[in-house]
Amino acid sequence: MEILKFITAGSVDDGKSTLIGRLLYETGNIPKDEFNFISSKYLTANGQPDFSRFTDGLADERAKGITIDVAYRYFFTTNRKYVIADSPGHKEFTRNMFTAASNADLAIILVDGLCGVTEQTKRHSYIVDFLGIKQLIYAVNKMDLLDYQEAEFISIQSDLLALSNELNSSPVVIPISALNGENLVVKSNKMNWYAGPTLLTCLENSNPKTSTGNAAAMWVQHASKVDNKWIAMGKVLQGSFSLGNIVKLPGDVPVNILSAWKAGSYCENLLAQEAASLKLESEVSIERGDLLVNGNLDICWEDRIKVRCCYFSENPARIHSVFWIKVAGMVVKGEIDSIFQRYAIDTGVLEENVESIELNDFVWLELQLDSPILYSLGSIPELSRGILIDPSSNFTAAAFLV
Repeated sequence: MEILKFITAGSVDDGKSTLIGRLLYETGNIPKDEFNFISSKYLTANGQPDFSRFTDGLADERAKGITIDVAYRYFFTTNRKYVIADSPGHKEFTRNMFTAASNADLAIILVDGLCGVTEQTKRHSYIVDFLGIKQLIYAVNKMDLLDYQEAEFISIQSDLLALSNELNSSPVVIPISALNGENLVVKSNKMNWYAGPTLLTCLENSNPKTSTGNAAAMWVQHASKVDNKWIAMGKVLQGSFSLGNIVKLPGDVPVNILSAWKAGSYCENLLAQEAASLKLESEVSIERGDLLVNGNLDICWEDRIKVRCCYFSENPARIHSVFWIKVAGMVVKGEIDSIFQRYAIDTGVLEENVESIELNDFVWLELQLDSPILYSLGSIPELSRGILIDPSSNFTAAAFLV
């Protein structure tokens, strides 16, 4: 069955966890015993079950009534399966939201109808655009507190569409009440003025990301030599492998697959996203970080890369700041060679002549590496993104897209 991965984002108290809990309930994906437990212990002011409790799993989250970590939930309909990432809304947890969104096919950004478009709305919209997520839904929540007034929705919708024009995106904007389940699965009778789709209809009509080609690629996570043959273990990133001749990168070295196995059993074909082991015949060594490919891919091998970066560290970075640079299984040392631009969330302006990078900044950088690294220009997501690691603390200081 097809799988769609999506993220929910928004400011604190916009109702992300309530939305997901209610969506799970409306689609029949909450076990009866779990529902009975929550209903008996956690109620809202109007006597309804507190649907946020179905997603806020950490003790601190339940105590404080906020989402701290990314909570993953799963549900299905007759059409497909869904993986939901409920991300935190606080500014200081931007890195959590960024990490969750990096694997999403679609994003739902909640907007509190009482507050309208906030800085966090802009921040999360920019992260979605930054990560190349083309399918975006703005859910204008708490319409029940606005007496389901069309004029209130139209005003917020206009602001959202203006923001979308800045980012060159084409979102769907839906008025909802997560608490009462309005326009989530069934069209709301209280908002007859709204002629668009429900939230679930949008999800059902959305498309998962697909591979851009038929060429195969496998990233080597571990390699060892046994009886003069190389054993390479790793993950098939895309395409499929069969026994026979392939190429090792870097170096364009011919390699012959003698046998393959997965889950302890021998097999003749390996498919995308499967973990596997290969017995290889090769005149040169196989190492962690190598790429085994079959077909033409947009793979580069360079010691200088340009990236879009979201900075996570409280320690500012400048030109010549040194980091460990990690892409898939490859780690090399390098430094920031230049800072092209910084996106100012509050003004929407691209700032030039930037001297330092601060916490939660979005910037364009050029990195100079001590040795070349393999990367993709987009066809293989795992090789198109990476992280900067502070060598003094081993803290992940930033995430980037090549």
